[in-house]
Amino acid sequence: MKPLKFILSSALLVAAVAAYSQDTTGVTTPPAPVEQDQTSPQNQVEQDQANFKKDMIIIPATEVPASLRGTLQGTQYKGWENGTIYRNQSSDMFMVEVREGNQTKTYRFDKNGKAVKDF
Repeated sequence: MKPLKFILSSALLVAAVAAYSQDTTGVTTPPAPVEQDQTSPQNQVEQDQANFKKDMIIIPATEVPASLRGTLQGTQYKGWENGTIYRNQSSDMFMVEVREGNQTKTYRFDKNGKAVKDF
């Protein structure tokens, strides 16, 4: 009877040690899914600009309407003549990108030259 108890307890001990010593370093858990609603504000701005530019064409400064040209003469739009000017083909909205060093400022205007905050 003693040898049977010894064999059973040994088997139980070996099973416990084997279960405890399994290598889990090779097991990887998949990353949590990223929800698209939780984008950073900077990424959202870049995405909005890309969507806004989708129907835009680049126009030369000479083709800027007089109403918009008058608005762009303000001091806050300094350097617009050397920037990139876009016109939306379907809605006559305009976008002006002015580069200062390594920064780019983007301004949006309606067909009357009025600045647009939300598009």
